[in-house]
This record gives sequence, structure tokens and C-alpha cells, in this order.
Amino acid sequence: MQINPDSFSITKAVYLSEMPYYSQSYSYSEFEKVIEQKAQLVKFILKQEGLNEKSNLALHYAIQKLFGQLNNIKDPLHNKYYTLDKIRYDFEDPMGENDWTKMFVTKLLLTNKGQCHSLPLLYLCISEHLGAKAYLSLSPNHSFIQFFDESGKRYNYETTNAHLVSTSWLMQSTYVNSTAYKNKTYLDTLSSRKLYAQCLADLLLCYQEKLKVNYDSFSQLLINKILKEDSVNLTALMVRANYYITTFEKLACSKGYPSIKDFYKFPDLQLAYNNAKVTQQAITVTGFQEMPPEAYNKWQESLKDEKTKEHEKYEQEKMNIEIKKLQMVQNSLTNKPQK
Repeated sequence: MQINPDSFSITKAVYLSEMPYYSQSYSYSEFEKVIEQKAQLVKFILKQEGLNEKSNLALHYAIQKLFGQLNNIKDPLHNKYYTLDKIRYDFEDPMGENDWTKMFVTKLLLTNKGQCHSLPLLYLCISEHLGAKAYLSLSPNHSFIQFFDESGKRYNYETTNAHLVSTSWLMQSTYVNSTAYKNKTYLDTLSSRKLYAQCLADLLLCYQEKLKVNYDSFSQLLINKILKEDSVNLTALMVRANYYITTFEKLACSKGYPSIKDFYKFPDLQLAYNNAKVTQQAITVTGFQEMPPEAYNKWQESLKDEKTKEHEKYEQEKMNIEIKKLQMVQNSLTNKPQK
């Protein structure tokens, strides 16, 4: 993807990272048209709620209406309302183990269902078309949205269940350790360059899944490009580490599993060992730890418990207070007598 990493369209980047997987791809204009339609729906919601399109908080409040509830939208041409279904979480194969397209925004646009990879990316695409400032944030095997209001207050939005959550809740529920948090490996906003690197990482995984390759010259080219923009991108580091570890294991087997002190006798084995060790150390420094399937399942269940719902309600009420203030300001401006 030949894109300026400091200034690029996330919509275009997502499209370019997904389309190589399809034998018959959609045109970019078709892809963007659906995004633009959702952005227009947000504008309708803003108008119905009496909110200003120039407020970043108001924009996010309205975008979240698409994820969190059914919406009655007025058709101004026919002067009637119609009900718009909410964007939903897809509980079937959320990690794309059986169908890689489950990871795609394209699939989400076609079915109105997505998961923790595609839902935040769609949110970013809609935000881009509205001029709203939003950021992708990561946790182990997961991603979500962060944004700020006009006063600089940070909000965390969980697209999988359409609720605002606190950083403390994310720390406790998403398998983030203190090292990863301190190093900003997780729960921090991705800069433009890091987001670009993440899109390249999506392209890398798409390429490997499509062609069923573990590592080749194109994979290496992509990984080098990713790490140039983000030296601690975990997707790139782990793909490279897996390759080095596999290479080392095959060489060790072919040479009868010599002891480490004898590796110097086999230069290719020594090199493979050193490469695997260095890359693994680079991953360890980030604070990354693998999230076991049982932990992910536990996290999914936690979204349903009453304690979590009460927490989400509290976070939402804080935002609603700010929204009511914005509505009052907008109402006073609208009803201000003309001189």
C-alpha cells in the first residue's frame, strides 16, 4: 500500500488490506458508498437529537447510536420514519478460524455483523467521513475505540457490546499486564503511523491466509515495512518469530538436536537460534502475554454480567450529562432571536 503514513484515509487503507483476499473484489467506490451512507445516517441522528455536527463528542454520541440501538430515522423526502437495525456483534467464528472474511469490514458491511477487529475499523471509517477524531486502541486479541471530548476527557468505547468502559475495567478484563500498559503496548491511542502499520499487518495476515504461506519474500518485505513504521508492532514481530522458531526447530532436527554449546559448529543453526532469540526478546519487552482461549471466553461472558452492566451504565450516564449540555447550547443558539 503506497500511502503517506502521516496522512491517509483509513477507509482506503482498510479497503486495500481486504480486497486482495477476494477473487472478485468490490470497487472502492462501492465500498466507500456504504460507509458514506452510514455517515449520513449519523447526521440524521444529530439533527433529530438537536446536536451540532462540529462537536466531536456529539459526533461520537451519534455514531454510537448505530451500534447500540435500533434507530427511527425520518425520511425527509417521504415524510415518514423507518427503523434502522443496529450494527451487531457476530458470535459465530469471531476469530476467523473457519472463515477469514469474518475479520473484514467488507463482510460487516454486507451482513451488518462484525467482531472486535472489524467493528472498530468501521467506526473509524464512519468517523473519518464525518470529520470526527477517533483512535484505534489495542488489547490482547482485541481492539476498541478511544476518543476525546472538547475538554480533553478520554473515552473508551467497546464496539462489541456498544458501551463506554473505563480504563480500569479494560485493565482488569482484557489480560493487560502492568508492563504492557506502562510501555503503551496496549490501551493507548495509535498514532497515524502505528495505525498505518496495523493496516499493513492486516494485509500481511490476509496475504498469508489467502495463499496459505507462513513466510516468503513478500511477507518479509511487508514485515520490514511494518517495523519501519512501528518497531513494536506485535503482529509483525510474532509472524517473524514464528518463522525463525520453525526454521530453528527444523534445522535442529536435521542436525540431531545438538546442545546449545555446540551450535557454533553449525553456522546456519546458530544464526536461526540467534534470530529466534532476538525476536522473542523484542516481543517480551513489550509486555505481551498470550491470551488463552479460556480467558477470552471469560471476557465474553463478563460482558453479560450485572456488575459490568452497572459499570457501563455509569460511564454512559457521565457522557449523557455532557450531551445534554451540548443540546442546551445548541437549542439556545437555534432559538436566539434575530436582530
